[in-house]
Amino acid sequence: MNIFKSKKLLFVSVFLLSSIYYSLSTVAYAASLYFYPQSVTLSPGEEVLVDIRIDTAGKSINAVELEGALSGVAATMRNIDNSGSALGIFVEAPTVKGKSAFRLVGGAPAGLSGEKLLARIALRAEIPGTSILSFTPGKTRVLLADGTGNGASLKFLDTTIKVLSKPKDYIAISSLSHPDQNQWYATDKAQLQFTFDPKSSYSYLVTLDPLAEPDGTADKPEGAATWNGETKLEDLPEGVSYFVVKKIGSTSVSRYRLMNDTSKPAWVEVKKNNGAPETEGRPFLTFLASDAISGVEYYEMRVNASDPVTVASPQPLPDEYKILSLRAYDRAGNYIEEFIPGPKKDYSIWVWVAILFVLLVWVSGIIGESK
Repeated sequence: MNIFKSKKLLFVSVFLLSSIYYSLSTVAYAASLYFYPQSVTLSPGEEVLVDIRIDTAGKSINAVELEGALSGVAATMRNIDNSGSALGIFVEAPTVKGKSAFRLVGGAPAGLSGEKLLARIALRAEIPGTSILSFTPGKTRVLLADGTGNGASLKFLDTTIKVLSKPKDYIAISSLSHPDQNQWYATDKAQLQFTFDPKSSYSYLVTLDPLAEPDGTADKPEGAATWNGETKLEDLPEGVSYFVVKKIGSTSVSRYRLMNDTSKPAWVEVKKNNGAPETEGRPFLTFLASDAISGVEYYEMRVNASDPVTVASPQPLPDEYKILSLRAYDRAGNYIEEFIPGPKKDYSIWVWVAILFVLLVWVSGIIGESK
């Protein structure tokens, strides 16, 4: 065989193998940004909470910048919630722009890897039709935690929201205890009502899975009670759960979201710091709390017996105070409190002044007696 041809063939083979290896490596190590669930069917007026999740494919990442949009008019965005997010810091508060776009910028200084929740988007079905929830590739970045600031290669998965006209056996659900499905409540109980046909039987369940459906076995109230379209739930799990009900013999399933958080936040740090040039020499307080369920919403400080004010870290300290009260509230209204005593006054100079005064009086008395 011609040597030139052999070298050329070898070069082409190596190039092809390298290309194949690079492609496989790119696919293998591409982080996945996706929504869950990937397909949702709703009736007008119903709402659903869609997770924004990431699978880092074995790599460690430390920052994300996400933008996305909802196509069509079948559904609209209500809000975006970062409770339970794997991101510890949000450079920008997650926001919904209009009713069809969102933006989120956050980071995890220590890095994160694996499959993680980043945020949740609340969607509302408006009219029959189809809407697609997707990321905006040109405005979405994930940075690797390798010290280079390089962006990870990404692949995206959309969510399809199908809105269908309300079926004949549609069951409307409401709640006295949880009137707003986008609000967190500090309780493990719920009271729900649903449209009820006394001639029909119903099956329901409480689940963490937004896609779960009741079985075909009728549920009956305890004792001699009968169904009247109202049910009381107890010992609900913390986090986002769903009350799901259907009429026996029907394929129509109705869901109602319950967001419960009964746990207090936990302090990560509360620290008094000496003055620094940045604070013009004034002492300041740094603080951070965490809440794994609904997330920390705000901090509140009270100086002595004054009215509380909302504060952020770092917080300059007043020149004089007896005691400070610092609270961290989660989105359900639970709070944890820390008391910070005021600086101790140094009375030593006055003690010495008093001693000197007494000595002077004593010496003056002795001199007076000698005369």
